[in-house]
Amino acid sequence: MSLVREYFVKDAHISMESFLYIGVTALIRAILVYHDQTNKTLLLAIAIFFLVMALTFYRYFRSLIKTKSN
Repeated sequence: MSLVREYFVKDAHISMESFLYIGVTALIRAILVYHDQTNKTLLLAIAIFFLVMALTFYRYFRSLIKTKSN
């Protein structure tokens, strides 16, 4: 729902940041459902870590690109 809203509010531009947030949220929900399986919980936690790192890199490099273009 949030992607559809963002699509119309920002004139058909959806940022990569939104997809990363949705991915982290989905993985956290999966951990809440599958918390009884240790291996699966560990893999989901590692996936969340990678998505958070990707989000951090995305924000960092996006800010670098914005400062260079100004």
